[in-house]
Amino acid sequence: MRHGLWAPGTPTRQRWLIGVFLLVMLSALIPIFSRSFVPASGWSRTALLLAVLCTSAACGLLWYWFRLGLWTPAGPWLSYSPVKRWTLAPLCVGFFLLVLWLDLAMTAPMLLTRWTGEEASRSTQVQKKRGSGRRSCHHQLQLADTRFWLFEFCVDSDAFDQLPEGPLPAMVLSRRTALGDYVYAVRLHAPEHPDSAP
Repeated sequence: MRHGLWAPGTPTRQRWLIGVFLLVMLSALIPIFSRSFVPASGWSRTALLLAVLCTSAACGLLWYWFRLGLWTPAGPWLSYSPVKRWTLAPLCVGFFLLVLWLDLAMTAPMLLTRWTGEEASRSTQVQKKRGSGRRSCHHQLQLADTRFWLFEFCVDSDAFDQLPEGPLPAMVLSRRTALGDYVYAVRLHAPEHPDSAP
């Protein structure tokens, strides 16, 4: 019978692994629900390299502990055939690599940028865009100079309906570090349109 996150008798090493894994997973959810951050391209590549190195180190450590009998996979994994294991293993590693990249490229830099970033502004053009998908806000402003796949700037439906179709000149207000930009407001140049905020 399970008590909390692990069954009685779970080795200390596996408890630590469960705790670290859950922390990594929960941290990766932040960019899914808060999408106003755009990582710098250089840092995004660096984060990918770090994620690959950390994932490789984690796989090596697990294999080492497995050979010493200090760690064993969960019960269902042991009942899988060798073919199924070799098929699922790369998928599991790839999923963890993506999650770790989200932590390193998005979550940690976004929090750091929000707390310590310098105020910045730039002129650009924005356009109305309707979101799609369960995790997407339905009413957005698309920034002409921002093409990051996870970025979304949300507005309320009333402000969205009042905006005309087509590109609009705007001032983007953000906090900036070497790791990226956190966009917190978009100010439309047209005087009849009020400021928008995510």
